[in-house]
Amino acid sequence: MSNKYELLNYMPDYYDGVYEMEELLKSESLTLKDLEDSHLRTLLNEFVSTADAKGISLFESQLGIVPDENDTLEMRRNKVLMYVLPPRPITIRFFKDMLNNVNLPVKIDVNYGARAVVATAKSAEMTSNQINYLKYLLNVYLPANLLYQVKILLNSAKVSNDLRLGIGNIVKATGIAKASPSQVFN
Repeated sequence: MSNKYELLNYMPDYYDGVYEMEELLKSESLTLKDLEDSHLRTLLNEFVSTADAKGISLFESQLGIVPDENDTLEMRRNKVLMYVLPPRPITIRFFKDMLNNVNLPVKIDVNYGARAVVATAKSAEMTSNQINYLKYLLNVYLPANLLYQVKILLNSAKVSNDLRLGIGNIVKATGIAKASPSQVFN
């Protein structure tokens, strides 16, 4: 066991060959290593980006966030960060950057005339938890007068160019519309 916690490396020469002192220093080395690991974990749990599951759960309880049972540690970290980030103007560039930062492979298109946002993703690149997280972000960050639609592309592969056969895009679309009570959108 030769690492920075090994106290035998610092034992004075006059203790060479003294069995009791060697065993005492070995046991103290283990205790010091455990103590150092505990202090390091406590320090890392002070920051959202380096916190483990226990540290993230402390942040969530302080902020009143209830995690989904299927959320990964990274998704829980992102939710905490989104909650504590200072407010910024919600622009399409900011929203796309935010989706990129939380590793959601989604293409965002805005139809300004129709006041609609279309979020498109491939099913092979998104899990159901990520889709639910995307819906949450769309509900929280989009203005109330914008409709949104989430399109999940299930398949888009050609079978053969010679036979001109192909499987077209199969789209599963889900969406939630938000509008003021005086406006009705079809």
